[in-house]
Amino acid sequence: MVTIKDIAKQAGVSVGTVSRVLNGGKNVRPVTYRRVIEVIQKNHYKPNKVARKLVMKHFVNNTVGAVIPNVTKPFFTEIVRGLYDTLRKADFNLFLFNVTLGKEKEILQHVSQENLRGVFVITIPISEEERNLLRLHNMEPILLEKHAPFVHSVWIDNFHGGKLAAEYLLSRKAKRIAFIGEATNNEQQRLRLEGFKSVIFSQPSQIEKYVEKFISTEEDIPFSSYGSQISDLVQGLISEENIDGFFFYCDEFAYPAIKFIRSKRLRVRIVGYDDIPTSEYLGLTTIRQSGYEIGQKGAELFLQMSKDKTTRKETFSIRLEPTLIIRET
Repeated sequence: MVTIKDIAKQAGVSVGTVSRVLNGGKNVRPVTYRRVIEVIQKNHYKPNKVARKLVMKHFVNNTVGAVIPNVTKPFFTEIVRGLYDTLRKADFNLFLFNVTLGKEKEILQHVSQENLRGVFVITIPISEEERNLLRLHNMEPILLEKHAPFVHSVWIDNFHGGKLAAEYLLSRKAKRIAFIGEATNNEQQRLRLEGFKSVIFSQPSQIEKYVEKFISTEEDIPFSSYGSQISDLVQGLISEENIDGFFFYCDEFAYPAIKFIRSKRLRVRIVGYDDIPTSEYLGLTTIRQSGYEIGQKGAELFLQMSKDKTTRKETFSIRLEPTLIIRET
């Protein structure tokens, strides 16, 4: 049986260096990290911690993990629900890891030490080194609602969703348009906005005004807490800029606008993004991206790979199309 000392000897490093690689590669030079990884993979070495737990019968063969950035957001809850429902039918358990902003690398290192069959990473960026770390511990990561070429992923085409929102507002003759989002550099918002502007700016003769406004948000505070701030912002844009069409980064940002606009009986068009359950009851026109379907497809991919180990040789990327849901006349 290959030991950690054998790995260290073959790689020409110390046992401590091999240990640091197994725990995430902190303070290990990239060239050394790659050399140690190659030796580990060549020898099919598994860390002793996993071996001990196998002997102690603590290894739970039917449990997978999901790393989620914010459990308070309804869209993420829908992803988890899709995962849970699909995995439960196949007799798998789901273990959740909630992570705060700035702690993503730490949580992935922690997850790698758990006894899991696989791990779903929801919207959080993952590096090739982190993917390799999880694989070393016999976990195949699947990225959800985010795409990377070196890891399995299930994702929504946010760029296309932004285009659909712009096309809807233009079809309703909106000429003075505003985008309202959150003041963070998240990939989903960036792609939606890029798609939106690609259509808006391709029709300069139809647009008289275009405005972007961003709300400062905090990681652990639900979007619903910013209602009065968004309502005041919408009121100001309508009165000062005569805005007649709004695109909101997410449905929850659109709800306060609906309340204000309907209370004043204004002819202003609104389109949100997500189509979470509340949106249907409020009659919000929105871009539907099914969080439940993302979770469902991710779980189905995991189950497929669990049955056929050879599929790990290729990287799966499942792209889902958003759709426009019109609910206002």
